[in-house]
Amino acid sequence: MAQTIESTNGLAQCGVVLVYCGRMKFPFKIKYISASWGALVAFVFFTALVWLLPSHGEREGVEITLTVSTFLLAILAGFFMSRLNARYDEMRNLISDQDAMWLSMYETSELFGKRFANKMRALIDQYYIVDYDFFLGGYHIGYKESAPVLEEIWHLVDSVKSKEPQIAVDAMITDLTTIEGLRNALSALSTEKMNLGQWLIMILLSFVILLSLYFFGLAGLFFQITSIMLATVLVLILLIMRDLQNFMLGGHPLMVESGQEVLEAIGLPRYYHQRFLDAGMVQVPKNIEYRIGSHEPGADAPDQQIRLVKRSRGKKKVGKKKK
Repeated sequence: MAQTIESTNGLAQCGVVLVYCGRMKFPFKIKYISASWGALVAFVFFTALVWLLPSHGEREGVEITLTVSTFLLAILAGFFMSRLNARYDEMRNLISDQDAMWLSMYETSELFGKRFANKMRALIDQYYIVDYDFFLGGYHIGYKESAPVLEEIWHLVDSVKSKEPQIAVDAMITDLTTIEGLRNALSALSTEKMNLGQWLIMILLSFVILLSLYFFGLAGLFFQITSIMLATVLVLILLIMRDLQNFMLGGHPLMVESGQEVLEAIGLPRYYHQRFLDAGMVQVPKNIEYRIGSHEPGADAPDQQIRLVKRSRGKKKVGKKKK
């Protein structure tokens, strides 16, 4: 019994670390474990656990505990997942609107000549570099770092000597104003996360259910199979909630392609930060040119370390560092 409780406490601590791994910085490279892969690992683990651990078969009080904990978990999981799904959908809409505004800004700037459009393109590029240096779940951090770039864009629009066509100037001002509002909404939305106490409730209820199944353990293949499946589903639910909170459903960042397509549309290679490539969070399409940043996230333009990578027919050529 003591060994079982000790093992449970250890697994609970691992669960907390797994949920919050997106917020931590590690001195070594780790891969982001998606919900599907995490569930597969849990399935193998619980299968081995069922076959190795002896069955206690204690029914007294276990049935009530199992019923109450399952009922509470179902209510809380439904509530939290509903909120996280709504937050996920809203973030997707805000990102797509912001990317559309940036593309509109560049296309409008072309009406004022090539020189002005090139300046606008360079600033938009710098904005996306800073933006993609940060984890989407921590957008509020990237919001502060990218604010100076946005201020430079305001100064650039204000510096237009020729106010003709006036409608184009008004359009850029409208786009910038809209982008400011979208940025504030994105920053506020990224901070609306489940707190540590809420995660502990979900994890503890899950372990109470697992312990109840263990002590309730009936001999027989059917009960063993259903116990394994239920335990795997519990882990899958927690991991899906984690992915929704981190905007990493499916193991990949939300709407990363939208911004990359904006860069391509304005004539620039895609940009990825090295740490996200190392973690397996993003997948680079084949046969394209792209840039990799290895600098400290949020670094100023002169301090950024970016290199160009050319891929063709499965071969990869690394260019010199830029900026």
